[in-house]
Amino acid sequence: MSAIIEQMKQKGARSVKVCCLLNKPAARKYPIPLDYVGFEIENVYILGFGLDHYGYYRNLPFIAVCKED
Repeated sequence: MSAIIEQMKQKGARSVKVCCLLNKPAARKYPIPLDYVGFEIENVYILGFGLDHYGYYRNLPFIAVCKED
């Protein structure tokens, strides 16, 4: 994300804003400036609504936490 922000600025963008629906601060390896955050969540595996688990469950009409066995 940092590289994309920098590329956009080099191409002449006056400003770049980052919007994140689900923010997992504990999982982040590098700092990224987030301008808009929907929800902060724990470092859990989520799926549904386009997020999948090996190609499954991405068509769920909601976001769910994947329980580990």
